[in-house]
Amino acid sequence: MSAGNVARAAGLVLGLCAQAAAQSYSSCPDFRTEGIHEKIDCIEALFSAAPAHLTFSSVPPSNGFALGGVLEQQTHYVSPANRLPDIDISDPSKRADTGYLSLTDALLGGAVSTNGSWYMTGSFSWLPPLHYTTVTEHGVNYQKLGPLKTHQVFGIQLYGTHRSIQNLSFFGEGSTAGATGYVFKQTETYAGATARLPLTAWLTAVGQAEYRQISLPADNASNSVQSNFTGATVPGLNGQPGFMHYTLAAETDATWRSEPASPPETLSQAPGASASALLKHRFIFRLQNRAGYDWYQDLNTALYSFRQFGFEGDESLHLGAVFLKYLPDKSHPATFAFLRFVCGGTGRKVKAKSAGAIGDSFKKDDVCDFGQFDVKSRVAVSQTGAGSVVPFYYQPTLGGSDIDSRVTLRGYPDYRFRGNDLALMQLEYSKPIPALDPIGIFAFYDGGTVSAPGQSLGMATFRQDGGLGASLRLQGKIVIQAYAAMGAGHGVHLGYNLEKLF
Repeated sequence: MSAGNVARAAGLVLGLCAQAAAQSYSSCPDFRTEGIHEKIDCIEALFSAAPAHLTFSSVPPSNGFALGGVLEQQTHYVSPANRLPDIDISDPSKRADTGYLSLTDALLGGAVSTNGSWYMTGSFSWLPPLHYTTVTEHGVNYQKLGPLKTHQVFGIQLYGTHRSIQNLSFFGEGSTAGATGYVFKQTETYAGATARLPLTAWLTAVGQAEYRQISLPADNASNSVQSNFTGATVPGLNGQPGFMHYTLAAETDATWRSEPASPPETLSQAPGASASALLKHRFIFRLQNRAGYDWYQDLNTALYSFRQFGFEGDESLHLGAVFLKYLPDKSHPATFAFLRFVCGGTGRKVKAKSAGAIGDSFKKDDVCDFGQFDVKSRVAVSQTGAGSVVPFYYQPTLGGSDIDSRVTLRGYPDYRFRGNDLALMQLEYSKPIPALDPIGIFAFYDGGTVSAPGQSLGMATFRQDGGLGASLRLQGKIVIQAYAAMGAGHGVHLGYNLEKLF
């Protein structure tokens, strides 16, 4: 596709988004008169609401700023043919008695970056109308299918994606590779199907099959990979066959909570009465993990066929507290000011019936956010047969963000270390800034290593960094990070990361 066609395609997507947004977001406030929170709500809608919204990511890092649009259409219905208006599929009370709830979700999106990289994707998701029934145990709703009792239901997704990337870097293989980066371009097309079957309330089985085709456009620049290496020194440089890629994986998502259970509200204390507690702790511990095995089958010569075991984990602890009673600012100004500073700006205006606003307050059951600790880990171990190798464009990388926009060693340039095997651990504490929500701050530590072909992972080449950063959230999800990282041996490294929004 030519650059002109790409631009026209992107313009069409953006035009449709703008047209749909004008119809859907007519209630967006006048930015000249409304408050900051109303403006933020409108911005969130522009980047998330159906049937169309904008996106500013989905191209790999080091390829400039990307802007695009997403068209999405969800249809809820009850089998076999009775159509219903859009409903919340998580609310069993809205299910009809005439059939089984189902859902289809069609999506088309695209983005173009400032350096000419672009991305187009489409998918069709289907939750088929299987014989799930709703059961309630201890006040919690589950979906039951035979012996399976889950929160989610079986789903299938068909998808296809093409992306053209203008700037990727190769420094060599292993954790001892040189500091000189060589550039290459990459186009990639992949299409396939993914099936997800929840087995319990916290465990899901995943199966995937897809076709992948990568090509490396010719680049005669003096600092290009093709001008400085050969296929004998960089596996996959001279040949990019088609691949069949298969995955079997298990995913966990388990949550434990420790919080008060509907405490009685105390609006005032009688003289001489014993004081009641103002706050009670609220801890949320969540385990999100994925372990899987991947097969990459070279459909041409089998020279690049390989297998890979992968694990990704995020164990998080959200710290907070719940107000047990009403706290107006006028009765306890010093306490209120401190809590307003610490608690993430949950205080709100309270209006009297005749006197107008009487000041800020915290109310019973308001949540005070003390921040979140995350322990993230990632492991990839590749296996090859006799005479086969892992092509360099499929080797996992450490440094900055990887090709899928996942942050790794933030003290190093993007894609700095590349190898057949990878181990990464990250510790992070993050907290919203009360006066600037949805902006937050975070502190982090990264440590990891990769191994070159024929070598094993080891602590001798373990790389580390740490630092501070700021983040922006949309609908509770961090979408942009900017950070300053130290400890890599070359001073302070400034970087940023844009999460995928498709």
